[in-house]
Amino acid sequence: MKTYLALALGGLGDRAAERDLQAQVLEMRVRTLGPDDPVTLAAMENLASALKGPGDNAVARYLLEQVLEARDRALGPDDQDTLDVKETFALALRELGDYVAARDLLRQVLKARERALGPDHQATLTVKNNLAVVLADLGDRAAARDLQAQVLKARESALGPDHPGTLTAMGNLASTLELLGDYAGASVLEESVLEARKRVLGPDHPDTLVAGNNLATTLVYLGDLADARALQESVLEAQERTLGPDHPATLITRNNLAATLMHLGDLAAARESLESLLEAEERVQGPDHPETLTVMFTLAEALVDLGEAAEAWRLIARALAARESVLGRDHPDTTASRITVAYALCSSGNPVAARDMLEQALEAIDRTEGPVSPNRIDAMVAMAATLGILGEVEGALAEARGALGRGAGRPGDRPGGLRPRALARGEGRLRAGHASAGLGGRGASRVLPENRGGRCPEDPRGPGGAVSG
Repeated sequence: MKTYLALALGGLGDRAAERDLQAQVLEMRVRTLGPDDPVTLAAMENLASALKGPGDNAVARYLLEQVLEARDRALGPDDQDTLDVKETFALALRELGDYVAARDLLRQVLKARERALGPDHQATLTVKNNLAVVLADLGDRAAARDLQAQVLKARESALGPDHPGTLTAMGNLASTLELLGDYAGASVLEESVLEARKRVLGPDHPDTLVAGNNLATTLVYLGDLADARALQESVLEAQERTLGPDHPATLITRNNLAATLMHLGDLAAARESLESLLEAEERVQGPDHPETLTVMFTLAEALVDLGEAAEAWRLIARALAARESVLGRDHPDTTASRITVAYALCSSGNPVAARDMLEQALEAIDRTEGPVSPNRIDAMVAMAATLGILGEVEGALAEARGALGRGAGRPGDRPGGLRPRALARGEGRLRAGHASAGLGGRGASRVLPENRGGRCPEDPRGPGGAVSG
């Protein structure tokens, strides 16, 4: 009973209560059943999934390692339950920023799933989707698109066009098309998802509202700011009415609407909205939560645009220090923040400090990310601009050529003036990425049970997760 109550609390947005209750369940299971009992292991997985706060990812990783070792001993490495844990562990590695290890582990799981279940089994398709997410993180967007197109085709054939799994796959493919610069193609898919959600679930269902938010994101990138704002305001009104003003999904929409106001040039309204949102995030999520830091970076950008540089730099320093403390200096989200802070340093007349920060970012990328990761390309572009300002022409040209060789300036780059990571996306009960605003950098991650995020990892255990008893 406590397990289901915990999941219900999580669904209502009370993450702290969910975590605390899952911890109680695990303690009781260990005491009464022992550490290796399957029910205890399920409780351990549930607690790992509930750990969403600052610094929690390392604890979740440790718990999943324990579960994986126990499953491996009891069932063998290719048992389907063991593969479920491996896949969940791979997603935890992604949250920790270890994209290469996550990719390699997901490739192992995919081979085992295909061998045991076949290429079109739903469990196999879930792995394909999750591998596509990590490939996109590593910059291999074309490969991600191809995998997601396979998933969508198989789900349409097996489940039908209106099944939630099919619609999730359609939304995921739309997001990757957006990353590749095909905003028109993305909007067609997202409109189909939204209409199907309305038809099947109703206009005020949380998944319908998420689909509306996703379409609004793409409308921003298409330059249709007025329609994007109107859609976001409609979604926000429904979420506040049905979920409440402090629900995580409501807070996402508030962030997205503020970002759209910034694109529209209404900086005063954006600032007022972001200040209110920051207070809510600090109250609901905590002062060092990734959600809170994302809003802090976005507010700092608005303050820079308003000419309030001193207050902006106070927020930037606080947010960057917190991100390093919570995620670690080498986490891709921390690296992304360093890159965008370097841009701000360069713009404010301090190119030497910008160069130093970019050198730190590139060293971290060498340790943790692939050769064509979005962070690497962004850092090289920023370094080229910075070296050019410093008069180091040969170095600037070398960095520019290197960035072009890795894909900078390709169709996936956002239109000028748009903050590419400002708008969060989401689909159903999935694990998902969130996009943070300009100064927040590329790739600040959001993870919720009903998750959002264009590129959505899926729980290998299905919507119910590891619930047992």
